[in-house]
Amino acid sequence: MTFSGYFYIFSNCAHKIAQQLNQQLTQLQQQIDVYKQQVSQYENVNTNNQQQLTNRLKQQEMTIQILVEEKAELNGKVRNLEEIEINTKGHLDNSSFGFKKLK
Repeated sequence: MTFSGYFYIFSNCAHKIAQQLNQQLTQLQQQIDVYKQQVSQYENVNTNNQQQLTNRLKQQEMTIQILVEEKAELNGKVRNLEEIEINTKGHLDNSSFGFKKLK
């Protein structure tokens, strides 16, 4: 075989190898693009989840604050009712003591 024959075979093999490498490079680039899309979607979902969690925490904090205020208000009302009950019992005791005295 002549030099030109070997050169033709080598050139043909090199061309086929180059085509295969280009195909593999294209597939790898496509895989990288898919991976980038998945990472982007994950980051978007993660950001949305963080925002939802932050909003839920704010809602819970507001609810807790409202409940604390309502509890304080109810405790105040209970104290007032207890004072009224004590005063009423005192008045009833005084009235019954005065009533017994009258008998």
